[in-house]
Amino acid sequence: MTKIIINSNAETETLLNLVKLMKDLPVHGDKLFDRAQKRIKSMNADPEWRDMIMGFETRMLEREQVGEKKGLKTGALTLVASLKDVGCTSQQILQQLKQKYGNVFSDKQLEEFLKQS
Repeated sequence: MTKIIINSNAETETLLNLVKLMKDLPVHGDKLFDRAQKRIKSMNADPEWRDMIMGFETRMLEREQVGEKKGLKTGALTLVASLKDVGCTSQQILQQLKQKYGNVFSDKQLEEFLKQS
């Protein structure tokens, strides 16, 4: 995946038009953007295309959520290791895990993180 960052305070007419297009605002007086807007309108009118895009966006969101959960798990495991290093008891560590990650993971999952470290 490639991310492109465009300054929304762009100063060239072409970049300003691109920002408008991305914000779903009308662009006038530019043949390239006229064609792009017609193509977007045509694609949006196609139910098959819309369904495909919606499916794609759903999969992207699911991947993002999985990645976020993996990152949180790594954070929880790091916390366990750090608290063990400073001599905290299992009870104290579990309490900290519940406080920091209890809204994301179940008690059983948190206890498993404690066992893993």
